[in-house]
Amino acid sequence: MVVVVKTPEQPDYGSEIKSGDKLVEPAPNARQGVTGHNVRTVLLVSVVGLILLYAIVYLLFFTG
Repeated sequence: MVVVVKTPEQPDYGSEIKSGDKLVEPAPNARQGVTGHNVRTVLLVSVVGLILLYAIVYLLFFTG
């Protein structure tokens, strides 16, 4: 059995609108870059910090 999934038409990501001396990009095109490369670092540090916080709370409240 073959399943065909139809996707909506994608916007033209190369379109830019020139308005005088300004170059205006449509809203879907405004953010097409890489998010900073330190995103992984922030995620890792926050997850490790949360694990440590849970460990401290566990040790304070549930051990005797």
